[in-house]
Amino acid sequence: MAPLSILVVGASIAGPAFASFLLLSDLGARITLLERAPGVRPEGQNIDLRGQGLHCAWRLGLEKTIRANLTGEKGVVWVNEQNQAIASIPASKPGEAQGPTADVEMLRGTLAKLVVERCEKLSEQSKSMGGGEVEFIYGDYVAELEQDGDSVRVRFANSKRQRKFDLVAGADGLQSRTRRQAFGTEGEAERLQKLGIYGGFFSTQRGVMLRPSDRPGKTTVFMHVKTDDKRLTDVTVGSKGVAAQQALLRETFSDAGWHMDRLLKEMDLTDDFYYDMIAQVKMDRWSKGRVVLIGDAAGTSLALTGAYNLAGALAQYPHDLQAAFDQYEETQRPPLGKAQSLSPLVKLIFSLDTAWQVWLANCLVAFLSHIMSMFKLIFHFAGPSGVEADMREYAFRMPPEDL
Repeated sequence: MAPLSILVVGASIAGPAFASFLLLSDLGARITLLERAPGVRPEGQNIDLRGQGLHCAWRLGLEKTIRANLTGEKGVVWVNEQNQAIASIPASKPGEAQGPTADVEMLRGTLAKLVVERCEKLSEQSKSMGGGEVEFIYGDYVAELEQDGDSVRVRFANSKRQRKFDLVAGADGLQSRTRRQAFGTEGEAERLQKLGIYGGFFSTQRGVMLRPSDRPGKTTVFMHVKTDDKRLTDVTVGSKGVAAQQALLRETFSDAGWHMDRLLKEMDLTDDFYYDMIAQVKMDRWSKGRVVLIGDAAGTSLALTGAYNLAGALAQYPHDLQAAFDQYEETQRPPLGKAQSLSPLVKLIFSLDTAWQVWLANCLVAFLSHIMSMFKLIFHFAGPSGVEADMREYAFRMPPEDL
């Protein structure tokens, strides 16, 4: 039978990682990687890799390269409104209870660049050996998607081309257009469970230590607010753009004290501003017909494990998509369910609505910081998920680090 033709929508992390794992299998698929942006998106907040996510990076031959591009974050310092440090939490090492800072911290844009470059090199190598390859298309997106049972017919928006694929994999994030096209817009309100939290990410010239960057002279900033103000939802979609998003953050934080005057000025000058809601996508099933979703909106480690598990399932069942999707669900559901269970720690951080609650939280954190064993116990039960469960092994080739 002819090799599978696969369209992957989204070239951030999950999409190119999925394509790379397919190239490392014996599937020989013809892969098209589609990205709406004109190139790899450089923006994004600090992210971490833990547990299975770090294992997937190793399976791509990227662990050493990733460790050479870390931000250097050593932990978290909790300060009060007078900028006085009241607690210090060191970075978590592998195998320890996972705190807010992991052993591997880097910028999302940096990781995306590394994963795309690895995918490009694997494609060149695979093509030279007569195997599958990846066609990269930037600056376009899917305007129409229609399934007929035997294939998926796709019309591209900008090029106007129409093509057929055996499979479409959506890795286009929280606001996934692929999800709405395949599953319908009528159920989107139930699938996208908003947490009422909105955040803006950008970088600023170093002067106030917030979060380190891998780029000399810059520090990354994350502003967030929990609110039921619908204006903050409205500016996540449509054409209102960065100016409207920054205006709302400026209004929200203008009287917050601390270093906010400085940071708001830097926000206006930055060239890597990014804004979105913080939400969870919850679905009973991640596939419909010949369209399947990869968890690029579920966190970096889960984006990589989703790419790994879906590619492995397709390599095992190349001519039975239903069986492949069933196995993908079986392997990916447990770690995702654990990661989507909001810990008490996260709820505390995002639920400080009054000065009294902030004062009480500061006192609690200051007390616990003097009893590090208590902190470790809390993080063991309520900290970030390391996605540590055993992974199913697939017959992927192991690429060298210096590919």
